[in-house]
Parts: sequence; structure tokens; C-alpha cells
Amino acid sequence: MKRRFAIASAPVLVLLLLALLIPAALALANRHTSALISDRLLDAGRLASLTQEGLAGDPSRLRAELDAYAQLYDTPLRLVGRDGSDLHMAGPPAAGPAQAEPEAVAQALSGTQRLSTTTVWPGGPERLSLVVPVGHDSQVIAALVMEVPTEATRERITRDWLLLGGLAIIPAGLLIWLAWPISAWVVRPLERLQQSMDRMRRGELSVRADTETGPPELQGVARAFNSMADTVVSTLERQQQFVADASHQLRNPLASMHIAVENLEPHLMADGESREAFDETLDTVQRMEHIVAGMLAATRLEHASRAPDRAQLVTVPPASVAGWQAHAEHAGGRLRVDMEPAAVPEPAGGLESLVDELIDNAFRLGGARTVVVRGRRLPGDGAAHAAGAGYLIEVADDGQGLPPDELAQAGTRFWRSPRNQNTPGTGLGLSIVRQAVEDVGGSLELRAAPGGGLIASLRLPLAPDGSGPPRHASDGPGASDGSAAAPDEA
Repeated sequence: MKRRFAIASAPVLVLLLLALLIPAALALANRHTSALISDRLLDAGRLASLTQEGLAGDPSRLRAELDAYAQLYDTPLRLVGRDGSDLHMAGPPAAGPAQAEPEAVAQALSGTQRLSTTTVWPGGPERLSLVVPVGHDSQVIAALVMEVPTEATRERITRDWLLLGGLAIIPAGLLIWLAWPISAWVVRPLERLQQSMDRMRRGELSVRADTETGPPELQGVARAFNSMADTVVSTLERQQQFVADASHQLRNPLASMHIAVENLEPHLMADGESREAFDETLDTVQRMEHIVAGMLAATRLEHASRAPDRAQLVTVPPASVAGWQAHAEHAGGRLRVDMEPAAVPEPAGGLESLVDELIDNAFRLGGARTVVVRGRRLPGDGAAHAAGAGYLIEVADDGQGLPPDELAQAGTRFWRSPRNQNTPGTGLGLSIVRQAVEDVGGSLELRAAPGGGLIASLRLPLAPDGSGPPRHASDGPGASDGSAAAPDEA
């Protein structure tokens, strides 16, 4: 970003230098032109006096004077009479078109001298024409036309321009040298603010932006961000605390109700209607207990410590595979696991608990007989920032699957398929899995398997370069110390 800022400021610096150099260059050209004209006008005045005396006395001496001047200064001279004829031409013919306009000669013959307004530049003109009258007022007897070469003046202007450009390199270099620390001073707070936003987006709710460095405007933006972050964190904490408190407070009344309902069983009437009402009431109480337990599990998972910058190595130890196999055998099915090693950002609760939830759903809710867990790298150059790079975990089963209208609803909180209403669960499992994956920049997708059943796809980014030491899938909090509860049943 600093480089882009410096590049963006370069046109401004160039325009600033041009605003200083162009007037200076024009002033130099005008100064040298004025010096040339002033010097030659003095010579022209002296020659005009000699011409006036020569025409009245010895014309041959006048011609010699004009020829000598023209040869010495390489300046063609032309003496024009009152009738417009050339009385004398000294020196070689001037190269290029004549600069003296007929109007200038006519004005000189009428006693008026017109000064040259032409400025000499390094590229031209090659000569200037000066026309002076010979005589005064009504006694003008001729006009002297002097074709002044400008080569020496153009060389001096070019030399001064080069010197001016060379001197301009010093302030230009100074401005460019100052542009880098200035850009760093302006951009560094933006980079830190962006890093703070990224860290907060990945779950580090305690991070705050630096409000002490950078321009005052950016300090105000940082303070506004910190205020917004405080508001968001406070709102989230109040919401989560409310859910946790409500769930916790409901557990004791529900437990008491459960005991009270069970204590009613010996006092049931012998008819089947009483037994049916008792079973329905007990089932409702148990479902409420499951819902409260699921809400508590979701709250604990949201409060679980996250390490978004820490990598988790996707390798499944034999103990974990054995646990999954035992789960499959208990459900009367089979399980196959094939996962390539890769480092991914660690989700809350650990990656293994999320995969375990998907396997449990496949056997318990999908009625699967075979579940296949595959993990592979997505195409890319292996860098976390590369387009298309990532890691894909697919849990495919051959169960009953879900119709298209239910696939769109699966994964929302408390939603359950009508076919599984009597199966223990709360409808929170998939929503927790989805949230945990999205927190680290991944996604969860459910789709129908080609041969029947369901495919749950967890798409995760690769861990960024320079992340912390990788953890095995079984090293997550949910697997090691139980600090984050595993997702509840879907």
C-alpha cells in the first residue's frame, strides 16, 4: 500500500516541479532574448548614425563599414532606401525566410521603430530581424535591416535549462525521499486497522485498533472502529449470556418436572388413555431437556477459545478412527476414512468434533449403512491466498437423504426433518458446525448423493503462512479436555 501511495503521489510531485520549472525556464529564455536584442540595438543605432553620415558623404566608406560588421559578427545587413529599393547588402544572404516584414520596414521609413516580440528558444528561431530607421522623424532617409543570428543565445539557453533541470533533481529527490516516510505515516495506521478488522472477523473480539499514531483523521476512524467493536462485543456477550442463563435456569425446573412426571407413573389409571397421556408428557419434557442442553452446548462452543491464526493438521490418529468405527458398528454400518494431510485454521471445538457430528447424523438420522469420509486439497498452488486453494472434507452416506425442499432448510437452527421428529436431538448440530466452519473462513454445503443419500462438504481455507505450530485433529479442545462441547445432535 505504501508503494501505491508513493506512486499515486508522483504525479502531484511532477506537477509541482513543473509549476516551478516552467516559469523559471520561460524567464531564462526571455532574459537571454532581451540581452541579445538590447546588445544588437546598440550596434544598430551606431550603424544607423554611420549610415546617415555615409550617405551624405562617402558611400564607399559606409559600405566598407557595413561589410566589416557583417563579416565580424556573421550578421547579414540590408540598407533599404526611401523608395523600398536595396541600397546595399552586406554579408552572406541570410539563411531561411526573411524575418523583416514589409510592415516593419515601412514603419521604420516613416520614422517609427517596432521592437521585436519574438522569444528565442533552444529550437529556434535561427535569426531575429531588427529594423531601425536611418535619420529622425521626417528626415528618415533609409532603413537598416539587421538579421541577427541566435545560435549563441540558443546554446546559452539550452545550457541554463540543463543546469536548471540538474538543480531540480535535488528537490525532486528530496520530495521523493520524503514521500516514502509520509506514505508510511499515513498508510501504516490503515494497515493496522485492517489487521484489527481481520482479527476481529476471525473471532478475536478483544482486539482494538491503535488510536495514537497516524494522521488525526485516521485516529478518528480508529476510535470509531473501537467504539463499534465495543458495542458489538457488548451486544454479543449480552445475547450469549442471556441464552446461557436462560438455558441454565431452565434445567432445574425441567429436571424437577421430569421427576414429578415419573413419580406419577404408579398412580396412573389402568386404561390406555392415561398411559398415552403420561408417555406424551414425558416425551415432551425430555425433548425440552434436549433443547436446553443443545442451547447450552451452542453457547459453550461460541464462548470456546478460538485460535484463528493457529493451524490444525488434518490427520486422523488411529484412536479417533477406532472411535468412529465403533460408532459405525454400534449403528450397524461401516465407515471408511481417507484424508490427505494438510494444515487448516483451527475451528472452535476442533475439527474432529465437527466431522464426528456429521458421521453421527449420517448413521442416526440418515439411516446410512456405509459412510465414507474423504479429505483432499483443492486445486491451487498450495498457498492459502491462492485462488481456488483450500481443503475439502466430504462425509458421504448411502442413507435416505433429504428432498430438495428440505436441503435448503437443513443447517438452520432448531430445524429438523419431519421424518426425524421422534428421533432424539435438538436441530442445532448442523447449525453449530456451519457456524464453526464459517468462523475460520470456510463453508458447509449439503447436497444429494448421486446414488442416494447425502454428501456433507466442509470447505476450509489452508492455514496462512507463518501460523502457529500445527495441531493434530485430536488435539483440539473438544477432544482433549472437554472445554468446548461437541455439537449437539442435528
